Amino acid sequence: MSTSLSAPVKIAIRFGIHMIAIAYLVIDLFFWKGPVHEMVKGQDLDSEEAIAEAKAMGIAVRVYHRPIYRAQIETRVAELLWKKGRTLEEASSSERRFLREIAAEQLIDELLIKIQIMFSPENSFDIPEEEQTRYFEQFKKRYPNAEDFAALMKAQGWGGGEDEAQMRINGRIQREVYLADFIQIDVSEEDLQKWYEEHRENYRAPERRQLRQIFVSAYDAEPEKAESLVRAAHKRVTEGKEDFAKVGNEIGEALKPIDQSWVVKDRLPKDVALQVFSAPQNVPTIFESKFGWHLIEITAIEPEAEAPFDEVKDSIRNAIITQRKEAGFAYFHRLMRLRAEGKIEIFEEVLYADDLE
Repeated sequence: MSTSLSAPVKIAIRFGIHMIAIAYLVIDLFFWKGPVHEMVKGQDLDSEEAIAEAKAMGIAVRVYHRPIYRAQIETRVAELLWKKGRTLEEASSSERRFLREIAAEQLIDELLIKIQIMFSPENSFDIPEEEQTRYFEQFKKRYPNAEDFAALMKAQGWGGGEDEAQMRINGRIQREVYLADFIQIDVSEEDLQKWYEEHRENYRAPERRQLRQIFVSAYDAEPEKAESLVRAAHKRVTEGKEDFAKVGNEIGEALKPIDQSWVVKDRLPKDVALQVFSAPQNVPTIFESKFGWHLIEITAIEPEAEAPFDEVKDSIRNAIITQRKEAGFAYFHRLMRLRAEGKIEIFEEVLYADDLE
């Protein structure tokens, strides 16, 4: 009988270990006032003067007094928009405010994880050099030229040039590796089978139809001519009993005939799908679509059927892993934020400076 721990128990144990290290940091800084406290005690970081200085420096958020700059948040907002093919200038004021809030929350979580990694008693979470290079090159491609990339580094205060930028990108990768290690997910054969039984209705193969087609584009020939060519081909195939492919190949304006191709409704344009999936089997049929004129013949039909377990096993595994990752991340996030309660400061007049003007 298996005695392996469940995923939530594993997460709780791992989080407990990591929290011991974080607890030491908190006790040292705020209660015992040990070596770490001595390093930062030169100034009362909670004084009005210190907070005013932090804001003047462009610090929008502090986590255990560690800074997140407005420039970092703006860069993250630009990345969020870049993934959608947009720029900061194209976003409305309300959208930018919303995105700044999202970016700040992401950076807070990342900084909390970074703190935990620093004090983790387990692995060093080293990143292979080839992975570092690949991620860094992908990051640089987001910027049109070297001047824009240099401007980014200047805005972020990255005085170390590309070396510092590489180091910071490595930090992102390290956080991903840390989370993947923290939230380990094992999917058994029994898990796969249970999921399949509970979600059978989601694993049905749609109806497929095998067809052959002669098509004349309305863009390559006048619509009247396209219709005339297809009707002539239909007559040759039905009345003359000529070979379908031979007829299609002899029409110069026709695209290369599609012969014995399997199709499903969702993969076809709507007007074409309507005709293909209502046409009778083994009866050459003419119809017009927005693309031109078609002569089709349905040569075989496979009705909708339940997909065999072995064919969908990989997709089920991915679905389970995704679900468990989301649950694990949510659990991890709650514990992490609970531990940091009262230690996260958001300076809204810096974070939303453009929106408050």
